[in-house]
Amino acid sequence: MSKEKLIIFDTTMRDGEQSPGAAMTKDEKVRIARQLERMRVDVIEAGFPAASEGDFAAVKAVAAAVRDSTVCGLARANEQDVRRCGEAVKGAKSPRVHTFIATSPIHMEKKLRMEPSQVIAQAVRSVQWAREYTDNIEFSPEDAGRSDIDFKMTGPQDPLPMQCDRRLLSQAITNLIKNATEGVQAVKDLPGTDKAYRGEIEASVESLDGMVTISIIDNGCGLPKKDRNRLVEPYMTTRAKGTGIGLAVVHRVTEQHNGTLLLEDAPLTAARTHGAAVRMVLPIVTAAAKAALPELIEAAGASRAAE
Repeated sequence: MSKEKLIIFDTTMRDGEQSPGAAMTKDEKVRIARQLERMRVDVIEAGFPAASEGDFAAVKAVAAAVRDSTVCGLARANEQDVRRCGEAVKGAKSPRVHTFIATSPIHMEKKLRMEPSQVIAQAVRSVQWAREYTDNIEFSPEDAGRSDIDFKMTGPQDPLPMQCDRRLLSQAITNLIKNATEGVQAVKDLPGTDKAYRGEIEASVESLDGMVTISIIDNGCGLPKKDRNRLVEPYMTTRAKGTGIGLAVVHRVTEQHNGTLLLEDAPLTAARTHGAAVRMVLPIVTAAAKAALPELIEAAGASRAAE
């Protein structure tokens, strides 16, 4: 029998307020939240804390009142929204920050006025800000049905403890995804590219023999055969809009973590006839460091409580 669990996510108090005349007071939201908790709803999205002082207070009150369900707040992918949301839900026994950003071409161009690589970088930053308040983060790509790049993520169910600088590693992965989106865009810009072409970016995490491999594979223009290893040199680029900094930073971060950076051609499939595969191979946490993790987690919790 499958062990998969159906998660009930209720957004009555957030999306429900989009209907004319459906605004709720703080006390009304708390009453509804308690009924949802009695119904054993897994996740209660209580509101949009950055929208107003009233909604911030309502989400904070729900977070304090509910003990048996996860309390979630919605935030756009900007620092002010995410921090406001984090402050509102941090009093919950099980808090969650739900952040989102538009990913369809028309929204990125007309509403956000951002390039795809900038949108990805902003999404990563929003998750980093949210992680300062909770490890329970939900990310949604707005208008994803019209996005022109398909993203796929595969990895182990259980966390992989590693000795790493989280900020630097996040920056390196952001750079790899940015590099992949630029490769996809390069194919789209080529004269004669099939209109049915869709960009694909696959991110995967694998663990084997004490090492973890983070792979970013795309179906873009791929990496040059000539002088490929020079791409990790600062300011070395083969793309018209490239800065020559992205892979150099990834290479430096990989070296700092005693790892290896591999620049390869993407594995070919029936649907993927070209592309790049960039892999970071890093050591998993040592046994001594792993044994110290409970103490570090306890110390971090004590520090947050003191704040």
